[in-house]
Amino acid sequence: MLDGQTSRAYCRKMRAILGFLVLTCAVAHGLFPIVPQNAEAQVYDHLQCHRVKDSNYFRAAVVTLDALQDEFRLPADCVILKGKAVRFCVPTRKEVVDAGNAPVPAVMPATQDLGANDYLCYKIRCPRVSIADTVVTDQFGARPLVRIGAVQEICVPAVKGIVTTTTTTTSTTTTTTTLCTPDCVGKECGDDGCGGDCGTCSGLNACVVAACETLPCGGIAAIPCPPGNACIDQPGDNCAPACASSDCAGICVVMPSPVPPCGGIAQIPCASGQVCVDQAADGCHPVCGGADCGGICVEPPVQ
Repeated sequence: MLDGQTSRAYCRKMRAILGFLVLTCAVAHGLFPIVPQNAEAQVYDHLQCHRVKDSNYFRAAVVTLDALQDEFRLPADCVILKGKAVRFCVPTRKEVVDAGNAPVPAVMPATQDLGANDYLCYKIRCPRVSIADTVVTDQFGARPLVRIGAVQEICVPAVKGIVTTTTTTTSTTTTTTTLCTPDCVGKECGDDGCGGDCGTCSGLNACVVAACETLPCGGIAAIPCPPGNACIDQPGDNCAPACASSDCAGICVVMPSPVPPCGGIAQIPCASGQVCVDQAADGCHPVCGGADCGGICVEPPVQ
């Protein structure tokens, strides 16, 4: 039989065991979730940058930068060079597995999540400013930065995919318009992929595979012109491809719309800045006995 003091100690021990069992059961059923002592929210406050080859191209763009920190503000505008991105960056986070001999600081200030934005980085040229040496601290220690130079790159927010715009009217009808980016990289002329063109060829040049060239046509080989072009006599060569006995070639030109006639028995003049040339496909040429042969007006050859 237990005495009074021993009995009380036994009761306290049994209550402790019973309480532990109840708490263990509650945790197992999710009533009291256990949170680790050092649990932290996963913050995506780093940038993981990849080198890229950008297929887009635009002429140098002038931009104004307004840095958040006063010592990094610039006195004048900057120029984005070449119009091609050199890096593509996405938000990420990291865990230092082995810092080597870097003196990793014990405490880092709280940082902000970068959100879901991606970034495209461009080479940029900016006016030089005098920036004093400064001490910085990151997860690999504190150290001074000296000789801070000119701005080298600017990273702008970007999104993957094609941006669409949505407009809602009063009748709750939603329409979506997909933006088309013209592509004229390496093109002198021709279609830009969005219904426009990348330029027109001057003089008697024809647009062939996005390049302005003077193409021969006609002659004994009956060389055809590309679609949308006509074979005309080359002015000043004293040879007519329309003559059956002549083995001389003409040149391809873009057919104007409408085709302005000229010459002939009525001697119709061309507009200022144009010349009247024979159209090889009409089977008629003044030097072949066709005095009443009309021509078409085109721009003069580029000298």
